[in-house]
Amino acid sequence: MDVSLTNSVYQGKSVDGIKITQMLKADPQTANIPIILVTAFAMSGDKDGFQRESGVDGYISKPVVDHQEFVNKILALLPKD
Repeated sequence: MDVSLTNSVYQGKSVDGIKITQMLKADPQTANIPIILVTAFAMSGDKDGFQRESGVDGYISKPVVDHQEFVNKILALLPKD
């Protein structure tokens, strides 16, 4: 999930990746879907703040330089069965 999602709208209201993640995590039908927040906002403290605010399962800052690490983070969140 990208933090910004510029120009995204849900039910007539502007939303960003944080808001969409909050909605998904609050809905029992989608709460267990693993979500990794991806963002270019990589200032000190952003990771903890974004994770706390959104309830996201993981965090990756852009640009993605180590593609294998990116894939490994995704695989770690997927069901093992």
